[in-house]
Amino acid sequence: MNDIIPAKLWLRNRYGRVDGKPCRDYEVFNDDATPILGARAFRVPGRMIIHAHGAIDRPVLLARPRLSFPFTGKYDAFAAEGGPRIGILSRNGRFRDGRGRLLGRFRDARSWKEHLTEGVGTAVLEILITGESGVSDGPDARGFVLFLGNRPAGALARRRMPFHTEPEAAQRQSRLAPIRRFLPRKLGDRLFARRPASGWRLELDDSGGETDRRIVLAAAILAIEIALW
Repeated sequence: MNDIIPAKLWLRNRYGRVDGKPCRDYEVFNDDATPILGARAFRVPGRMIIHAHGAIDRPVLLARPRLSFPFTGKYDAFAAEGGPRIGILSRNGRFRDGRGRLLGRFRDARSWKEHLTEGVGTAVLEILITGESGVSDGPDARGFVLFLGNRPAGALARRRMPFHTEPEAAQRQSRLAPIRRFLPRKLGDRLFARRPASGWRLELDDSGGETDRRIVLAAAILAIEIALW
């Protein structure tokens, strides 16, 4: 499965509702802007499914919160409905394999800035804090450092995507077109400006080895969900 999920990818999400329940649908892209997977996550604590692109009936991973979630904050992850457990996710960012052995953790980058001063740490800070593609969505914007074992091995950060500018701009113009003539010129220009879509950047270095990237991706989505809800 690691040959399907690249070490560097983009996630774009959209809010929605299914059967009256709030959720987010995700598109997962490689660096060539090719969609490779999709995901749907219901509001925490709700189930999550990572699936083949455009085929929610072809799951790659299913995650369900435990009945004890209010106390433990844990999800169990499976390769398919009724299949064996392949991982355990926690709301504190930790993720484990199916046997419960700790694999890694996503940690809030702001609390770890002082620890990341060289090597991967410098690259992580560039991605999370100083990148030209950075985007802030206010106090709830998030950046995470990915630890595998005890060392930083990547990052998850809110960023401007390098592609997919037109669909977002077109949607904005369609919604606001009737009122644009009533807006101050500068405000109208800003709202109708063409800009890159915002999304999340997930990067892993080469230290991941045989770590199942399905679990890493699911843990990343759970971190995003907890940050955004």
